[in-house]
Amino acid sequence: MKIKSRRIIIAVALISMLSLCFIGTAFAYAAVKGANKIELLSNNKGETVRVTDESIDEYLSATDEETQIDILLKNEYSGKGAKSVTLSWDQNGSSFYNVYISEDASFENSRVEKVFGYTPTLELYNLIPGRTYYWKVRGTYSNDTSEVGSFTTKQSAVRAISVDGVSNVRDLGGYKVGSGNVNYGLLYRGGKLNGTVNGEAVTDEGKATMLNRLGIKTEIDLRSESDDGGQTQNAIGANVTYVKIPLGQYANVIDYESWRNLGKDKVSGGYDANNKNAIKGLFELLADESNYPVYFHCNAGADRTGTLALLINGLLGVDEQSLIKDYELTTFSRYGRRLRSGVAEDGKSFTSSGIMQNDGGNYVAMGLFIDALKANYTVNGTINEAVYNYLIEYIGLSNETIDRIKGILLSETSSGEECKKIDGVQEILLADDVKSIDISDCGVELSSVNSIKIGQFDLGKNINALSFDGLDKRVYGEKEIIVCGTGADGKSYRIEVPVLIITKNIGNAEELREIVEYSETNTERYGYYRLVNDITYTYSAAYGANITNASGIYGFKGVLDGKDGDGTLHTIKYDSVSWSNGIFGMIGVGAAVKNVTIGGKYGGIQAPMIGATVVGATFDDVTFNITGGRDKIASMNGLITKCMICSTSFNNVNVNAEGVVIDSLFGGSQYAGYKTNKPCTFDNFAINAENVLELAHEQSPDDALKSISVYSVNGIKGNLSKESAETSTIHFSNGVGYLTIDDEFSDSEIISVTFDGKTITDFITLDGMIRFNISELFKESDTGNRKVEIALKTKNGINVKLHHTVDVMSDLKVVEFDNVQQIILGLDEKSVSLSEDGKDYSSMTVSGISCLSYDLGTDINNLNLNEIKADVTKHGNNVITVIGKQGGRSVALTIPVLFVTDVLTKDNLKANIQSQGTALSEGKYFILTDDIDASGIDWKATMLWEESKGFKGKIDGRGHTVKNLNIEDGVPGIFNCTENAVVKNINFTVANFVPQANTSVFGVITKKTLIENVTVTFDCVFTATTGGILSGNNAVGNTYRNVKVTAEGSEIFYLISHASNGGSGFDGVVAEAKKINYIYGTITSVNGITTGETKAITLSDNQDILLTSDAYSVSLGAEQTGLTVQSITCDGIDLGKDLNKLDMSKIKDDLTKHGVKNIVVKGQKNGEKITVIAPVTIITKYLTSGAEFKEAVYCSAEDGEKNKGAYYVIPWNLNVSGTGFTGAGWVDLGAAGFAGTIDGRGHKIVNVDLSDSLGLFNALKGAVIKNVEIEVSKMYAESENASVFGVCAENTLFENITITFKNTFTGVKCGILGGANQSRGCTFKDITVNAQGSDIYRLFSAGDIVKNSKDSISGVVVNAKSVQYIYATTDPGTSGFDVTVNTDENQ
Repeated sequence: MKIKSRRIIIAVALISMLSLCFIGTAFAYAAVKGANKIELLSNNKGETVRVTDESIDEYLSATDEETQIDILLKNEYSGKGAKSVTLSWDQNGSSFYNVYISEDASFENSRVEKVFGYTPTLELYNLIPGRTYYWKVRGTYSNDTSEVGSFTTKQSAVRAISVDGVSNVRDLGGYKVGSGNVNYGLLYRGGKLNGTVNGEAVTDEGKATMLNRLGIKTEIDLRSESDDGGQTQNAIGANVTYVKIPLGQYANVIDYESWRNLGKDKVSGGYDANNKNAIKGLFELLADESNYPVYFHCNAGADRTGTLALLINGLLGVDEQSLIKDYELTTFSRYGRRLRSGVAEDGKSFTSSGIMQNDGGNYVAMGLFIDALKANYTVNGTINEAVYNYLIEYIGLSNETIDRIKGILLSETSSGEECKKIDGVQEILLADDVKSIDISDCGVELSSVNSIKIGQFDLGKNINALSFDGLDKRVYGEKEIIVCGTGADGKSYRIEVPVLIITKNIGNAEELREIVEYSETNTERYGYYRLVNDITYTYSAAYGANITNASGIYGFKGVLDGKDGDGTLHTIKYDSVSWSNGIFGMIGVGAAVKNVTIGGKYGGIQAPMIGATVVGATFDDVTFNITGGRDKIASMNGLITKCMICSTSFNNVNVNAEGVVIDSLFGGSQYAGYKTNKPCTFDNFAINAENVLELAHEQSPDDALKSISVYSVNGIKGNLSKESAETSTIHFSNGVGYLTIDDEFSDSEIISVTFDGKTITDFITLDGMIRFNISELFKESDTGNRKVEIALKTKNGINVKLHHTVDVMSDLKVVEFDNVQQIILGLDEKSVSLSEDGKDYSSMTVSGISCLSYDLGTDINNLNLNEIKADVTKHGNNVITVIGKQGGRSVALTIPVLFVTDVLTKDNLKANIQSQGTALSEGKYFILTDDIDASGIDWKATMLWEESKGFKGKIDGRGHTVKNLNIEDGVPGIFNCTENAVVKNINFTVANFVPQANTSVFGVITKKTLIENVTVTFDCVFTATTGGILSGNNAVGNTYRNVKVTAEGSEIFYLISHASNGGSGFDGVVAEAKKINYIYGTITSVNGITTGETKAITLSDNQDILLTSDAYSVSLGAEQTGLTVQSITCDGIDLGKDLNKLDMSKIKDDLTKHGVKNIVVKGQKNGEKITVIAPVTIITKYLTSGAEFKEAVYCSAEDGEKNKGAYYVIPWNLNVSGTGFTGAGWVDLGAAGFAGTIDGRGHKIVNVDLSDSLGLFNALKGAVIKNVEIEVSKMYAESENASVFGVCAENTLFENITITFKNTFTGVKCGILGGANQSRGCTFKDITVNAQGSDIYRLFSAGDIVKNSKDSISGVVVNAKSVQYIYATTDPGTSGFDVTVNTDENQ
């Protein structure tokens, strides 16, 4: 039950006054009322009130489909569900009221709600329908308790639940079953709690409802890791048990054969037999009363949740229509439509398919699921019979489990039959001629037998001659035969007989091979098979084509029991054979291997003992006695499996392999065979071996194969030994030595250290090292390499003898180097020098190189830095220790180093510094070795409000500049957020700046960040009324040292941030702008920050500067008059001080400086500082002939990024007649291309002959082609590699272009805008193709990469006779591109 009190918010300044008034009112009120007895005002006279929305009740009572559909669709997404009941009473001046609510008029089990004095109302949620509630109110005066009021909640078939922050919640109870009903308050279904989409998540109020009102003890999460939002523990709090059991939905949970027979058009996705184990686990959990109340959910609480809800209530006996309606109630929630099937065209009925949706977006097919259950698990029976048989026959539940569930969830479970249970398990061997059961111990003599069944299967009516003809192959092992009949006393009886159905006794290798070995024809072997002899097995299963299939549908699915009827345990002797798949080949979901010893040699290549793949199986009481092994991890090797294992349980399993090195238990080094999203479980899995190198290989989130340590998995124990990967060096003169422990044992318990028969236990473990007194373990004569044995116990319980190498030294010279040596890890640098001024140890014999606990090998020119690379916490300043000998003396060199993670470039800048929602570059150290032109980098990102998810690395710019930053609308800042970061010795120039609330150049929030020796210069003018410069919303605990912000002519709103500086410190911060409104918040002056104002003017007209001219100038118009010029710059380059003689020498040879730029002129006018910004276009060259055009733009594979940055203008119509655009040939996409700009300025390129050409440019990479008309006289029509532009284009802008074909063509294979080798990352904007009378085969490229640029294609118009494909073989109607095709007949 959820309660909400009305709240009145009172301004703090009025509290005292109101309190006095309140007290005065109270006394006055008391004088008038006398006894102060409280009067109830509403819902106190036996009224009947709704607790469920009337539209839901209307739907539940509707009997015809037309009415049901109408109500559902009218209320879709309405959110209608639970309604509250409001209680109110007359205020008597009490400071607070206690409201007592109970279903008992004596109030013995009442609950009490406290309500603030001047809000005499209370809202009650989540009341049970059809119940009478009693209530009364007591204030703070004596004898003021009210009379008892009452109300009755209106009966409804469903109890909707309100939980703040959660949707689609309802009680599974209340439905009629026979003369009883499903109990309320035990099972709740609903949506997710952890807010994976749309920000919805259970609130604190919602958690209180679930804990205190619903009393939830167990949360069952039916989602998988792929969509659970990272939830790993309960979302409610307190001591709620969290259980994750991923489940499929609808017909995907039935057995494979039945699912397959439905047809591909009726199912969705791949089949996963692991659902069998999931459902069994769920129902076994529901059979334990201590788990209740239970809340189960997926994301929407609709599909997976609806599947489980139907199975539960279907088992309990709820009728089919009620099951369907319970499912369809999701339609009322925020998750929308869930119907039993599609709606017919007339809208008056449901279609017969049973499928509402199957389009890849979701699979909604409740009607099909119900039909499939009834068709496959009962003969013309009800859904209740079908669910029962499904759970008994396929899932493998026992009647005992089912009876426990019914006993918990049903108010009445009587069936009219008296139930008797037979003690003990009776065996039935299907190979016997006569099969019978004994019911004499039940205490009842039957005068007649009405039926004998296992699930839906009829075994006849004679207990002494049972008929197993037609028994499903999946019915075997431990089952219950139900005998129904009439006793001599005339009563009806139901007798439950536990049986063990044995398919076959196995006595030799040939019989074993027949039932276990996987092959392409023997894919699914069910049954219960029992060994009756020890077997020497010499066969090996063939290589299966489905060994990497994790669905569990292939292989042996039966039971192999090594214990015979006399209780004797048998052995399978098997020597694994190279290039085989073990005894079984494959084992699928539901299989079990138990009570057996498997003994033999393990030593071949790809030679597992059990099989290639095991999915969803159980190994109980299995022993492996192993001889032989391998001392390294080899491809696809594993003792038990070699390719894949998942969702499998190992209970009481022993691996005895004394003296043997086992490379891997489960292998998978080629197929990522250990699936962490379908984990295995281990209980008392004991290993005794020389060593086990790994448990298995898994696939990590970045798709890299990763070895899993056997020491990292719970449930595994045993005794192993291992060679340590670490080496320690100790020196007697220190007195104290340190032994470095391998990382995988960092959390292990160290028991002892032993050397040469001497054991010590008196030591200290600290930070992965063992500290001990050297003399207690070693003698001075023990110098050299020695082996010690470290005895430890891992966290998961394995005893390990770790053999550790120690270099014992008696006399050591320690030399400290002074100069820091830089190692750039991203460039694979891996050397260190042993010499510096006054110190030369280049001739020393090196015996060891280390950094902290990492062994870097012995080669100073080839350091092993793989672990340092991976451990970013070691990046930055560190120390390398080099151990060795020089001149017969032991020497230790300590060399300061700087480990640089990588050099920042334009290509990797954004990926390394701008967080997209997760902590970024934590611990990493970056440097700049050159300026970075950031033009073209899109900094747009979702605004972060959690600094913990921001940039956490270090950047040392070494005095270089990141220029041409575009801080446009939608950009939170180049870092987004920072925390514990360092940004130093770097300059930033901003080409475009759009101030936005809570954003800045750097980001939304900067926290505990050092910003030192940094300049931020704006090459644009802006007026800000919001947003910051160095931080957006908040700056917390930062240090700003020697920071300069230059924004001449611009108005800065917040220099630092919108909110408080949060303890930040400032030293040498200088800011210059036209105006600076605030430093932060409303603060205008701060110690350590100096501000100045400068007037700035931006000219409106763009001027051309042609670099082929003899002289260069720029005009400032009227602003030039009276101006004393102090500097002229462009892109940070000094152009001198003479506006009529600009020094363009440095720009002329640097093509990256060409194009549309700003020339910034600074000076003084009329006594004030002034900055004039003059927009210019710096033109590399006018292209005035076909030869010049070809020379500038035509690109071969050898040309690389041709003329990158160059800006060419076509000054008049260009006739290229006679220019052959040939000879360059094929270019791989992105390998080369013209990389400059062609600006046609509205002019034409005419007489373009492409008859033997792949295109005008041949290849483009990072180019801009704009404002031009191209008239093509001839096209290379037969080559699909060709297009007007060329064979390929990458990251190129095509804008405002018209292409006109002067001659018609047909039967062509080429593209028009893109050739065979694709268009990747390109933008096509306002393109017109005129090809009237011609048949265009393909508009864009022959491949499909261009489809990823769909959103960058706009305003493309094609006028032609026809267009067959937009790209590849995609026709115009399905491409989704913004392309308009006007065929000749429609023009």
